[in-house]
Amino acid sequence: MAIPIIAQAEYDEVVRVAHKKKSSYFLFLFFLPYYFVRAVIVHIQLLFSPYQGKLAAAKFLRHFFERFFRMKGIVHYFSLISPPETLQKPIVIIGNRYHFWSSLFAFTLFKTPTLVPLPHGMHFFSLPFFKPIKIIGSFFKCISYYDAPLPQALPTISTLLKTGYPVYLHANHGVNDLRSDTTLYLHRSVMELLKLDIDVYLMHLNGFENYKFTSFRNPSLVGINFALASDVLAGISLDDELSCGRKLCDFFGMIDYQWV
Repeated sequence: MAIPIIAQAEYDEVVRVAHKKKSSYFLFLFFLPYYFVRAVIVHIQLLFSPYQGKLAAAKFLRHFFERFFRMKGIVHYFSLISPPETLQKPIVIIGNRYHFWSSLFAFTLFKTPTLVPLPHGMHFFSLPFFKPIKIIGSFFKCISYYDAPLPQALPTISTLLKTGYPVYLHANHGVNDLRSDTTLYLHRSVMELLKLDIDVYLMHLNGFENYKFTSFRNPSLVGINFALASDVLAGISLDDELSCGRKLCDFFGMIDYQWV
């Protein structure tokens, strides 16, 4: 009977903070005319200088969603190390999916533009009561690749890495809600990535699963645990799926795990 009780408690909490979320949203709307003008400038850059335009689009989206999540009540800090500010070579960042917005939030944490998995539907992105901001939907293709299950996405990820891009991906199948889930379903493809001859990082967004309950007046603190995979898995053979799975499970704050 625990699951229905948890579901009811979460529903009650969402209802309780609903009016606070609305005030957070309208506060964010105050900044949208500024972002709309900025978006038009970026759109013009994309037309006349695609390369510089892509960099401008990535920078725009990072700033836009930094403010978006701040207004939504997400306050974060890095508990170990921060992501590198400049990258001279491609890297892989392996994270865990806690929410539909997990990858966009992860994108805001990197000063160097990093490609993240997003559904193609994001190019329809808009905001209620301010349809002109729909112009930024076309920018998402500059920062993302299709959010398919990891085994299907590996060829795309491999191509992006060979091209020199830093790539963020999700290790787990589906969405893990740390408030109710106890098992982390890990893609076996993660083991292939851990063996790559490049820097591979792990990133745990500890607390982001509370996003649906947050608002500007009801903030939630998210601890970003960012570490080299080689440090987390030190002394463990990458052919030992059992030990690697257990370490990854612990790193992502789950009780148990299962390879899928």
